[in-house]
Amino acid sequence: MDIDDILREVDPTSSGVPNETGDLQSLTRLWVAERSAPELLEWPSGGLFERINDRIKAQIEKIEILTGDMDPKTNFALIVIQTELERYKFLVRSYLRARIAKIDKHTFTIYPARSSEIGCRRPSSPTQRGTRPSSTTTISPPFFPPSPRSCRT
Repeated sequence: MDIDDILREVDPTSSGVPNETGDLQSLTRLWVAERSAPELLEWPSGGLFERINDRIKAQIEKIEILTGDMDPKTNFALIVIQTELERYKFLVRSYLRARIAKIDKHTFTIYPARSSEIGCRRPSSPTQRGTRPSSTTTISPPFFPPSPRSCRT
């Protein structure tokens, strides 16, 4: 008995196991590529994330239904489905975190014109900012990006 057999036994109407496996493989490839690439990659087309989100919702509903029926045979199938659900959720979260980290890291290189406008609006001398230290001056430097060269005096 294979994990796929257990999943088919729980939901006999699902005959699209190869499509589900293909989506999981595509998501895994995208996750590895995004984490390995130094730049932000293209957002995947073809509705992959919509299908994955639908699959996650369906698995959550299936888990809620199976939780009410707690016989030992269904309990093992429930554990398998929960494990698969956590794998999908981990891949989606990690993929999105990798993309957000790249966007945060390269914000001022992605939008250079906008960043120069923002940098020039920031006060350059302590007298313009005020003489009393405020809560914004106690924040460590990584929270404030460096001023563009055109704004430095």
